[in-house]
Amino acid sequence: MTSFYKKFRFVFFEKTEVNAENRPADSLSHYHINFNDKTKIRTIPYYLDLNLGDRVDIVKQDNNLVRLIVLSINIESRNPDAPRTRVTLSVDNSPVFIDCGMIGPRSGGIPPVATHGLNIGVEITRLLFSKLSNGESPFNTFENFQLKKDLRLSIWQENASLLTAHAGAFVVIQPKWTRNEYGNWLHSTNYGIHSAIDVFATQNGVAEKVVSPVDGIVYKVYNKNASPTSREKNKVINIFGREAIGPDGGKLLLRFMHLSEIFVSNGERVEKGQVIGLTGHTGFNPSIGDHLHFEMRIDASLLGRDPSPDIFSTIPINPYNFLLKWWSEAH
Repeated sequence: MTSFYKKFRFVFFEKTEVNAENRPADSLSHYHINFNDKTKIRTIPYYLDLNLGDRVDIVKQDNNLVRLIVLSINIESRNPDAPRTRVTLSVDNSPVFIDCGMIGPRSGGIPPVATHGLNIGVEITRLLFSKLSNGESPFNTFENFQLKKDLRLSIWQENASLLTAHAGAFVVIQPKWTRNEYGNWLHSTNYGIHSAIDVFATQNGVAEKVVSPVDGIVYKVYNKNASPTSREKNKVINIFGREAIGPDGGKLLLRFMHLSEIFVSNGERVEKGQVIGLTGHTGFNPSIGDHLHFEMRIDASLLGRDPSPDIFSTIPINPYNFLLKWWSEAH
């Protein structure tokens, strides 16, 4: 009980629901997305920050128009191990409900909702998740998301490849994806918000091969020569995707953590599907089990911010959408 109150110091002063009913008309914004405009749509999904009541007109590749309006956000679960909000949208005047966070403490992630020929996911909401940043990691605070509005959506067309026109590779070579072990997107930890997905090894103690899902360049590795079982030194690989995905040349940043072995070095070029390390539990309590902590981050310019070479200025995006697609393409 004590730890619960510590994690949610402001919980009893926080609203459980926010809606667009009382928003003045002159404060609402109207956005346009045209998936046929290749000069602007350089990354899939398209990420967009919105306030309650904002409207988005989306032109699909078949030139049909879909209109989306943000109606409300509700807190579904305050459990710090599985926090969750529900967003209600109007999509062409039909109500659509999309959850954000985790289904449960030991369950898979939340997939996007397919509707009107689109996939729509909620990356993060201000309600609830702004209260989860109690850790000290510069990668894992609510501020790291740079969310200035009520929520962030990810939107892309059904059956479209993610990131580029090319299929990606699943990040761990394993016979069965342990997706129901943990979803892990946005739950609270002692170092802040867990802005990643953990892919567990299928057999605890048996290392599995970790691969790069895209062509890239190794930016930096940490603790490459540390013990494969070290609880103090986390073996980490940071890779920048080789292809520019933003209008200002921004690159995708991938982070692979808790490895038992690292097979690449700083500055090395890697190919999609190349083995870069092995799963493990370095820098972590081994009782949790061998797993890969997998993060994906984009340059701030993709959300209209100033581009920055500082990796601590990159913005987390939900890897679960990508892992679902990459697993289905590989199997």
